[in-house]
Amino acid sequence: MPPGTRGRSPAALQEELIAGLRTNVVGNIYLLNLFLPLILIGQQKKVIAISSGHTDLDLISKYEIEVSGPYSIRKASTNVVVSNFSAEYATDGVLFMRISPAVVDTGHFDRAERKLLAPCFPSEIRPIIVRRN
Repeated sequence: MPPGTRGRSPAALQEELIAGLRTNVVGNIYLLNLFLPLILIGQQKKVIAISSGHTDLDLISKYEIEVSGPYSIRKASTNVVVSNFSAEYATDGVLFMRISPAVVDTGHFDRAERKLLAPCFPSEIRPIIVRRN
């Protein structure tokens, strides 16, 4: 549901956003801090966080993908956390990065997925679609 629609119920919107931020943002900060001592003494100092195309502001605007407001907010916040860790630990040789796995057909947002898959992919690029049976 888009944030404008969710905003008609402020308490529900606030509860959803705060619960998601605790899990996806604060939880990732705790997780990264928990593993940092091991990462710092390791040979491969790399940290990868799973991101999403739903954090791409141009994509959201161009294809009018309004259905994933709170999800996008949480994932974008996680991207900022990863960037902050990257800046903080760059001098220690730690590489923090975000990757977006691909477009996945979950069956939950058919209208948005059709918009997303439409003309935004050149003919030589094909999105990965996993269909549930």
